[in-house]
Amino acid sequence: MRIKAIEDIYQQSGICSIFQLAKQEGVFSCEDIYQQSGICSIFQLAKQEGVFSWLIGNSLAESELFWQEEIAILNYRSSENDSLSYLANQFFIRRTQLDETWGDSLRSKPIWQTWTPLQRAEYFWYLPFSESAWQDLSQEEETTKQIYWKHVTDHHLYHFPNKYSEAILQQLLEHKQFGKAIEFINLKLPVDQSELSPETILEVARQFSENYPNCDYNRGTGLRWELHNVLNFLATAASSGTVDSEQVVMIQWNCFHQLEIGYHSQYRPMFLYEQLLASPKLFIELLLKCFQSINEYNVTLLLDNWTRLPGTSKDNSVDSEVFRQWIKQTQQLAKKYSEEFQKFCDKQIGKILSYSPVGSDGQFPHESVRELLEDFETSESLKNGFYIQCGSSRNGFIENIQMKRLAEMYKNDADALNEQYPETARLLKEIASCYEHLAERLDRIDKSLLDRMEDGI
Repeated sequence: MRIKAIEDIYQQSGICSIFQLAKQEGVFSCEDIYQQSGICSIFQLAKQEGVFSWLIGNSLAESELFWQEEIAILNYRSSENDSLSYLANQFFIRRTQLDETWGDSLRSKPIWQTWTPLQRAEYFWYLPFSESAWQDLSQEEETTKQIYWKHVTDHHLYHFPNKYSEAILQQLLEHKQFGKAIEFINLKLPVDQSELSPETILEVARQFSENYPNCDYNRGTGLRWELHNVLNFLATAASSGTVDSEQVVMIQWNCFHQLEIGYHSQYRPMFLYEQLLASPKLFIELLLKCFQSINEYNVTLLLDNWTRLPGTSKDNSVDSEVFRQWIKQTQQLAKKYSEEFQKFCDKQIGKILSYSPVGSDGQFPHESVRELLEDFETSESLKNGFYIQCGSSRNGFIENIQMKRLAEMYKNDADALNEQYPETARLLKEIASCYEHLAERLDRIDKSLLDRMEDGI
């Protein structure tokens, strides 16, 4: 084998030239060595440092060998020597590509009985799809099937006939490969929706959301994008009545707060927000989950992406009656629980109010929100939530010049509303004051840094 020549060609022309070399010279080189010294010399060649052992495997697959020699090669598939393992696996892949019946015939040979579950699983990974292979895999012992479904790639499964898509998802669910099932659905959705049952997709998403983090999901795989697509599909299906809306809501919620897929990403669970705006009961249920787990961060994450008041229409107008009823029903439902939860609930409602549009007079907030803030029965917790969200997380990281503009904006609104809505004006003045203090502090820090730079410190 011309090792030096292969390395030189690779450096000059890349991997495609190596394939060309294998076609032109690789077979003859292997055949020459084989004719002179037999199959064992081929194995010795593959062990040498710098040899492209997979090219040798490719060449052997295109050569005429005795069955005993093919068995000797296949026995190296799980060798501890990587070179021999690469050779054997490439031999199997290439030989199967040239003759699918050859690969199928292995299952009826004595060698099949000597293979471990791992070797059998690897065999099915590399084997092109066939009806008989699918049936034989289903009859394998559980260990082999578990290894196969745990490690098989979604791209390999993608090439299975479309009619098997539902069965593949069922197998992935059975073997708890929920993340892989999400990836497979994402691959099939654009081309194979008719073969995928919305109910099965719903079940995959449900089990994934409920079993995270104790499942096959890995943040590094980029699965968030695939999950976004699946959740959007389910939202559309729920809107049309194809699947249960409540289940889709809970799946979106579980994925949203467990995987943080809405945080610093383009995904927003709009269907979840629509259901929350329509159902005070659902809003209380989700708040209760966070309150019981003592994890207010999840609520913050959700509300940071909430941009509409209850009763807001597409033209950004607010139906005051719908708004009042949503607030009233939500607070009534909260009264069924502890006083601490009621305060927690009021605080979250207050945060929602911070996303109010301007009123008919062009001043912030809307008249419906002003009337609620002016009501003497409105709790301090609700007002505090409004103050916190207006003055902090909603605006993210901003520069001091922007803080000064926000301070001026809130101060102007407060001055305009002071006579008719004194309590609302008081809150707006406090928010303005908060931004003024922050801007002044940043100014001092900037000045200190400039002074130190001028002094050469």
